[in-house]
Amino acid sequence: MLIRLFNIVLRGITLASKFALLLVLAKYLEPSSVGLYGLIVVTVAYGMYPLGFEFYTYSTREVIKANVDVKGQYLKSQIAFHGWLYLLITPLFILIFYCELLPWYVAPWFFVLLITEHSNQELMRMLVAIQKPLMATFVLFIRHGLWALIIAFLFVFVPETRSVEAVLIAWSISGILSFIVAMWQVKIAITKGWELPIDWVWIKRGIKIALPMFLGIMSLNFISTLDRYWFESLVGSDALGAYVFYMAITAAAVSFIDAGVFSFTYPAMVAAAGAEDRETFGLLLKKMFYQALFLSITFAFLIVVFIDFLLMLVGKPVYFEMKGLLYPLLVMMVIQVVSYVPNYALYTQNSDRAIITSNILSSMVFILSVSSLIIWNQMLAIPVALICVYLFLLVYRYISYRKLIKSQV
Repeated sequence: MLIRLFNIVLRGITLASKFALLLVLAKYLEPSSVGLYGLIVVTVAYGMYPLGFEFYTYSTREVIKANVDVKGQYLKSQIAFHGWLYLLITPLFILIFYCELLPWYVAPWFFVLLITEHSNQELMRMLVAIQKPLMATFVLFIRHGLWALIIAFLFVFVPETRSVEAVLIAWSISGILSFIVAMWQVKIAITKGWELPIDWVWIKRGIKIALPMFLGIMSLNFISTLDRYWFESLVGSDALGAYVFYMAITAAAVSFIDAGVFSFTYPAMVAAAGAEDRETFGLLLKKMFYQALFLSITFAFLIVVFIDFLLMLVGKPVYFEMKGLLYPLLVMMVIQVVSYVPNYALYTQNSDRAIITSNILSSMVFILSVSSLIIWNQMLAIPVALICVYLFLLVYRYISYRKLIKSQV
């Protein structure tokens, strides 16, 4: 219980740091620059998927179940696999700048961030899998919280630093530092098996298992990248800054819920599923659902209460004018969080097909929804379409899980 409390507090500090960064970016940068930062963030996040190939969906389960003597070999093999992906895929990201989706002057930092963010994400997943959630959260603080505090301080007291480039530099340095800390912790926790050769058979088996999941997650997260670019094309770069601002608020709430609920309950659910302890699994799933629902609604309420105060601190008219974006995004956030519950239930039961299918179909739901809604309201088309997407995911995954349970009886 004490560890969980520390984890929540540390995640809270990280989120507070990111929130401080969000406020100073909105206050001291032009809305178009905030929009550019948002595009960089989502493009880096989406670029991480082809580098990761969703291989962790295979490797983490394997490491959890593996004998201690081969855990290091599995991690070594995973590192080798990602190394090949870096060599093959990273050069293709030049097209982002060639097609002028992002400006060339951010390219060097984009590639540094792409590699460090992916590496850190894989290491954090491994720390959670080996039941070190507190250390994973500490690494997250270095990765996303520490530099945000520094930049927030500099933006307030050193006007010369107020630029997107300064943000990217600080983010890159923290990414490198967090990688060093995370890798050190994984090496301490997993000491045996590193001297064994790379297991290419294990890698090939993992590729076959991860490929469908990779295709599904690419489809789902295509939405969280396309929405920004599509929104900008519909409403403009200044309005995009407001959209990025409000989306960041909801994302911060989701991140906190992930730390307080999912990161702790998920490993226990995997263990219960592996032991075929259906009673314990069911209790954990109910606990996850009620906690996720309560926290998501609570955060939505608090955001509504304090949003005007935050907008006064920012002091930019465009954010007041675009406040109507916030309310559908909060509805989306609650549905999104609740939809994670049947997703975790399916994942821990190795029912990957339902997850993959729902993810692939979700991108179609998004495109069709936006295409229909822009006739009604161009500004709200994207947020309302996101509600449709997560409502679809929630219903589809819940029905799939109920069918799975019935088939096991």
